[in-house]
Amino acid sequence: MAYTQSLTFRPDGNFRIMQIADTQELPTVNPDTVKLIRLAVEKAKPDLVVFTGDQIYGLLPMFRGNTEKKVRSVFKKLIAPLEENGIPFVVTFGNHDAQCGISNAEQMRFFMDSALCAGGSYMDGETALGNIPVFGTDGKQKFHIYLFDSNGAASAGTYKAIDAGQLADYRAKRDELFAENGKYIPSLVFQHIPPWEVVNTLVRVPKGTKGAVEAFHAFKGQYFVLPQQALEHGGFMGESPAVPQTQSGQFDILKEKGDVFGIFFGHDHINSFVLAYEGIDLGYTQGTGFNVYGPGRKRGVRIFDIPEQDPAAYTTHTLTFGELTNDRILNQPFELIQPIMPTSVLQIKKLIPPVVAGCSAAVGMAGLALYLYKRKK
Repeated sequence: MAYTQSLTFRPDGNFRIMQIADTQELPTVNPDTVKLIRLAVEKAKPDLVVFTGDQIYGLLPMFRGNTEKKVRSVFKKLIAPLEENGIPFVVTFGNHDAQCGISNAEQMRFFMDSALCAGGSYMDGETALGNIPVFGTDGKQKFHIYLFDSNGAASAGTYKAIDAGQLADYRAKRDELFAENGKYIPSLVFQHIPPWEVVNTLVRVPKGTKGAVEAFHAFKGQYFVLPQQALEHGGFMGESPAVPQTQSGQFDILKEKGDVFGIFFGHDHINSFVLAYEGIDLGYTQGTGFNVYGPGRKRGVRIFDIPEQDPAAYTTHTLTFGELTNDRILNQPFELIQPIMPTSVLQIKKLIPPVVAGCSAAVGMAGLALYLYKRKK
């Protein structure tokens, strides 16, 4: 089936995108996730929706047995608000999708069953890079969207980098567009896992600084806060950027010709901000899903307004659950405990020694109390 029409700017010269990050849903889809998507679609009326990975939390055992049926059912519920409103969408994948045992390529085929699916990117199938052209009111291409599959998890809680093949595909497409149009086409990149360079936009601070997040792996032992300009624009950062363990050179390649003016991603559910680095905007979109940890009523989506005359002069903002409805979040017990839950394998590992020490101390104290009690008797 798939979407067969060209994506075009509106007669008023605008093209609106809505990014959905980290729905990370389970076979029993949380109604609040669907409600958030539906309310955001109805308010923003986007021309295109971009899913940027971790549509499902495939690692969990709930997906075992009748996996295909369960995954299809989740996707059907997630895209229902789009189909109800006739909104085309594109998809790329994160580190949790294929953990259900069904490849990203096969999951892409599930999405393509919808007449509104306009394309995607998946590493284990026929393509490593999604290319989504957007045409002007004069029929000429004015804007381009690249979708990078983030390649998923590596080992020990680390993540794979964008690979050389994907970057070669990007360069080839960039140069092809130049040859066809006589100029480089202004472009946005969407992917799941953030590039290394997002860390360079942050402020390093001493351990113990209020609001600081602790980094791991390549930045182990360092602590960061957001710069003031991000806070002034409503940005927030509740966890350290979980960037790939190794550099791929992606950022340097994307900035070679000045065509890419923004890279947007998710992955870290309780981060939401946009900061410029060496001429490219790097932007987090917070998690959308309610069956996984997130920023409470600040779970949301990101909206982009792209002007036809100068796409790089775009504007962006988020729409949150709290802004869209006064309704209570349904799963209140989970919402109460999830702010204190670890957000990564590394945080869990860090908690093990003090927890073990605490348990040992408790056992020791209980033993001492029992000994003293017996002596007293």
